[in-house]
Amino acid sequence: MVLSRLRKHIPSHDWFAVGVELLIVVVGVFIGLQVSNWNDLRSARREGHAYRARIVEDIRFDEASMQRRINYYSRVRQFGEAALAALEQPPGATDGEQFLIDAFQATQIAPGLTNRITYDEAISAGALDMIGDVSLRRKLATYYLTASLSEAVNLTTVPPYRDVMRRSMPYAVQQSIRTRCAEVFNASPQDANTRLPSTCSLGLTSSTIEEAVTEVRSVPELRQELTMLLSDIDQKLILFAASRDRARKLAQEIEAGRA
Repeated sequence: MVLSRLRKHIPSHDWFAVGVELLIVVVGVFIGLQVSNWNDLRSARREGHAYRARIVEDIRFDEASMQRRINYYSRVRQFGEAALAALEQPPGATDGEQFLIDAFQATQIAPGLTNRITYDEAISAGALDMIGDVSLRRKLATYYLTASLSEAVNLTTVPPYRDVMRRSMPYAVQQSIRTRCAEVFNASPQDANTRLPSTCSLGLTSSTIEEAVTEVRSVPELRQELTMLLSDIDQKLILFAASRDRARKLAQEIEAGRA
């Protein structure tokens, strides 16, 4: 339609009209580009908000996961402390069955990884710029780098006590503990939690228990290995608490728009 009007004005040398028609075309193209840019910007903002919301969910999951591991390892430490207290008593002065349970449950571990699915997805999609400004992106990078370093420490530092105990305690006793004192796994759509039972009975004969206690107590430097284990658990609990608090703070900052 514009071309037909130009054909009409050019032969008559109506240059003003030609200029007006060309101006209309240029303005139309400009407005079209601006509308497209605005739509792209709104779409990017919506995608950025979605990424941030999902990252907050991931970080909140990390926070809850750290608290679950604190609860788990606190219970493991209680078993270790009870086993150490029994070792400091003369043979036969404590409950043999409970000593075996305590000594074995002190070997339990709860590995875990940071939930970085959304963050890795944003990196893969080249969408980090949509998440937020440089300050937020730097905080997220620091958070996940720190988490990776913490995981490397937790996964690679398993004190020898675990191997020593599982190598020395009679296998039949270990089987009984795994069966009758198994970890309890509670799951729901919102949460999953593993805990160690407070009480259990092995169902073994007194002679089997007595022989197992004697064999375990005769392990060289068992008390020292158990002491090292408890020290390692203490360090893990400090690390888990710091990771939990770091996750909580970052999630709060993102939700409040301060990050």
